[in-house]
Amino acid sequence: MKTGRLIWGLLIVIVGVILLAASLDWISWHFLLSLLQLWPLALVLVGVHLLLNRRHPALAAVIMAVILIGGVVSAWYVWGDGGSSLSTRSIEGPSVAGVTSASAKVEVGATTLTITGGSQEAAVTGSYRSRAEYRIQHHKAGNNYQLTVSPNLKRGPWLGISSIDAMKLTLAREIPWALEVKAGAAGADLDLTEVTLSRLRISAGASTIKVRVGNVMDTGTRVDIAGGATSYHISFPQNLTVVVRGHSGLSYLQVAGFRKTGDGALVHDGGGPTVEVTVRTGVSSVRVDVY
Repeated sequence: MKTGRLIWGLLIVIVGVILLAASLDWISWHFLLSLLQLWPLALVLVGVHLLLNRRHPALAAVIMAVILIGGVVSAWYVWGDGGSSLSTRSIEGPSVAGVTSASAKVEVGATTLTITGGSQEAAVTGSYRSRAEYRIQHHKAGNNYQLTVSPNLKRGPWLGISSIDAMKLTLAREIPWALEVKAGAAGADLDLTEVTLSRLRISAGASTIKVRVGNVMDTGTRVDIAGGATSYHISFPQNLTVVVRGHSGLSYLQVAGFRKTGDGALVHDGGGPTVEVTVRTGVSSVRVDVY
């Protein structure tokens, strides 16, 4: 059997096994998407093929198989469901008394992220359980409060996602928020219907992001979306005026109930405050609608 046929056959078998495992919930679909970040392995495989295939085809096939299988298994162990012990921590910010504006910068990797809003005495409450340690910083200066959530140690590109890694945050609805979310191979559900937004910025890698916007400031509210191989679904209240501008690569932008203007913008006329939405994505799927 020729080496080329052997390698292609092996690739098909491996892809089939991975897809079957994802369908049976043995591995996460987020982890499957994150494997796209292992593209440098393809260069290594091509290099081995060019160097060894002519004189030592059998050796080339073995080395390529070991590299391919080892890369996938290592990614699952380090960034998937194996690896290190789990820690659970609580998050609680200062009192909302005297706070008139707030900002939150949340950076996560292989984590299921949930952000909601509610009436509470603390500016933010929540918890996380994760194998990675996070740095939680609270800063209150005058009437402004700032929350920063970031990993203490970034392990590689933060591939994969596990059902046991999760972070939940609740933002006080009594104050307006400027929210920034940076996600790696994550699944994020941002139900912001009980949050007053002054600004929202989301940057994600191989992720699935669902956002439901609620109240916004009367003027100057912006929503900036950026990412790689990411699936976005963003919903706005129908009483808002939403203007969407796209600067995307190989992306699929789907809007429902929007009209196209002469300058290429997509507009929903809700009669209320205007929200400017900017989409800058790579190979992504972006869906924007109203409810």
